[in-house]
Amino acid sequence: MKILYLIPSFGSGGAERQLSIIAPLLAESGFECHVGYCQEGPNLQPLLESSVHLHRIDVAGNHDPRLLWQVWSLIRRVKPDVVHTWLLQMDVVGGVAALLSKVPFVLSERSSTSAYPPGWKIFLRKKIGMFASSIVANSQGGMDYWMSLRTMGTIHLIRNCVISAQYDFGDLYDELPATPFILFAGRLSPEKNVLLLLDALVQVVNIVPEYLVIMFGDGPLRDDLQRKITDYGMGGRIRLGGYTSGLAAWLNRADVCVTISNFEGNPNVTLEAAALGCPLVLSDIPAHREIFDETSAVLVNHKSVDSVSKGILWALREKGERLEKAEKAKHLVASYSPDVILAEYRRFYSDVVDLKSRNCNKIKVMN
Repeated sequence: MKILYLIPSFGSGGAERQLSIIAPLLAESGFECHVGYCQEGPNLQPLLESSVHLHRIDVAGNHDPRLLWQVWSLIRRVKPDVVHTWLLQMDVVGGVAALLSKVPFVLSERSSTSAYPPGWKIFLRKKIGMFASSIVANSQGGMDYWMSLRTMGTIHLIRNCVISAQYDFGDLYDELPATPFILFAGRLSPEKNVLLLLDALVQVVNIVPEYLVIMFGDGPLRDDLQRKITDYGMGGRIRLGGYTSGLAAWLNRADVCVTISNFEGNPNVTLEAAALGCPLVLSDIPAHREIFDETSAVLVNHKSVDSVSKGILWALREKGERLEKAEKAKHLVASYSPDVILAEYRRFYSDVVDLKSRNCNKIKVMN
């Protein structure tokens, strides 16, 4: 079977990371996988080292009118059995090109309703997604979003694939500090609630100064965070680390991993932390509750600085209980292993192609 994935870039986001895991796995299992993309990024490397066929789409920017033509031409050349789009730009452009080419079109839903405020781009995505052969969501919240829109296609739930437990950390440990540390990793943007998180972390390190805070990631709030860190006089205690390809090693050594997002889909970092046995402090939101509860994570009110700081401090002080929760969380995400997720995608794509075949046969009978 031949799959053409379309994604705007291979930046440091969770969707890009998931595609960099899934496409090589499928290619190894016998699928012919093609990926069309416009921009490179840190998550491209796993694809360069795989048997996936890569197609760089040359455009001047996000609104280059040539993009639709180039994607349509790529579909005509590759002749895929399924076109699978990732993220808004390709959900719109790739979706239109697939529909014009009469190729089954699958749209990835990587978040939930809260991620989609009113706007013309979101409106277009919804309208085009209504005609997708199938929506594949990584969370119940994503499924609920498309169910509320009464899409014409089927809606499937396939969780994110977790591969951290397979890593060989090797010399990566040499980069880690000797002091205990608290870890955050994710996009430095409003939905991740990082400004409130920073206020809470300042409270924490003032009470337990032996701890460092490492915040990995990049995004529009990076400069604001750096200014606040400087204003607080915390430059030596709270560090912004940018993007790292060695996150698993850091998670494996961190005392606590903190994520207090306002909303999520199926969060990669949280799942990888759980798979590695890293204790979790999480916002008490539906996306986290889909997987974890009070027995497997410390759940806090993400709108309260005091609630977040108290949750982190409890986890740091109660080592035995936090490790018990971490062990439970590790057990919960064991079903997100590559073998399980790969099998789900193989069945899913077979169902999409079979549905097209059945529909074509119905049309022939009617004629």
